Amino acid sequence: PHLGRIGGRVLDLSSSVERYRETTRCYISRDEADMEIVTEVPAPRSVVWSYCVDAKRRHRWQLDTTSVENQPSEYGRSGVGWVSHCDHGSYRLNHRMADWQPFDYLTMETVSGGRFIKRPPPSFAMFALEELPGTRCKLSLRIRLINRSLLMRAVFALVRPLVPREWTGHLETLTRVVREETAQTEE
Repeated sequence: PHLGRIGGRVLDLSSSVERYRETTRCYISRDEADMEIVTEVPAPRSVVWSYCVDAKRRHRWQLDTTSVENQPSEYGRSGVGWVSHCDHGSYRLNHRMADWQPFDYLTMETVSGGRFIKRPPPSFAMFALEELPGTRCKLSLRIRLINRSLLMRAVFALVRPLVPREWTGHLETLTRVVREETAQTEE
């Protein structure tokens, strides 16, 4: 009573957070992708997710990398703003997490450095995971160029035949590594 009348209001922050998350989505549909590579992995999507985001695990299946290093976001966490650096010897990739929806998909903005022809132009790369029956997961890698100019699409057309060959090998290795580690865990 000694303070007098005090005004205030109540805000529903959960709806504000959800609106923010929806406006910052960076989802690449099949129709929007410049390229899509799909594989089936014999593990639940939560396990496959860990192979996509953990630097040590990624290094086990992306065999052309000499090193993979993750740096947390400004908040000290994995998620949007998180950065990953991959050294592929003749070129480097810097990935900044643009969207992070655990176990469903993650989208990285990828910029490369180096002079090797296989280095990709600036693009968004999305790993989409879909649970399948029998503890299996469908993993789709979708790539979309950031610069949609005619010149960049022509450059990508030159590099495009190399990308599926390389990524098919990576994804085959991922499947083998997951199968081996799952078998070891079960033993």
